Amino acid sequence: MLTPQSVALSLRRSERHRTRIVPGGVVGIDTAAKVCVVRTISGEYVNEPYDHLVLAPGSVTRTFDIPGLTEHARGMKTLAEAVYVRDHVIAQLDLADASNDEAERAARLQFVVVGGGYAGTETAACLQLLTHNAVKRYPRLDPDLIKWHLVDIAPRLMPELGEKLGKAATDILTRRGIEVSLGVSVASVDEKAVTLTDGRVLPSRTLIWTAGVAASP
Repeated sequence: MLTPQSVALSLRRSERHRTRIVPGGVVGIDTAAKVCVVRTISGEYVNEPYDHLVLAPGSVTRTFDIPGLTEHARGMKTLAEAVYVRDHVIAQLDLADASNDEAERAARLQFVVVGGGYAGTETAACLQLLTHNAVKRYPRLDPDLIKWHLVDIAPRLMPELGEKLGKAATDILTRRGIEVSLGVSVASVDEKAVTLTDGRVLPSRTLIWTAGVAASP
């Protein structure tokens, strides 16, 4: 069985270049006449005829009706979100290092990632490695205070890869010190803590939400 792969193809570098790129946005479609009305980046309106129309507006992060989720969770779907999350995580090390309050320091060094698919598992793995290496530059911080949690309501991680590889991923993350909680989700979140559906309350300033995608509105 073939597994899905991400492919990036440069249209302009294709040997058989038969693609014309029109920077702009579609503002109307006449399906009877098979014409798209496009507003270009210069503000002009042009008609682009078509034989077949493919709509590919992308997707957005899927969220649920969880108290505090939209206000306090951070996404990991776009490059901009990834840069923001990375900077936020590093900032937590700085703020923890500057604090003399043990409770605040522990909360800033506890990170929660929700979603055990590709995005969530890779996010937890990469950022745990980032903090593991970065904390060496903070002599006032105890590395054992840094805690990463990976939470998913599913019974295993990486279900796309099958049970054997999913278990291998879980074992690797666990050996690296990441706490994996399966069959659990988030009950609520605020600016100071994440409450899980099993009743645990994790003092944390960081909730990264990667629990799936939904169609673009």
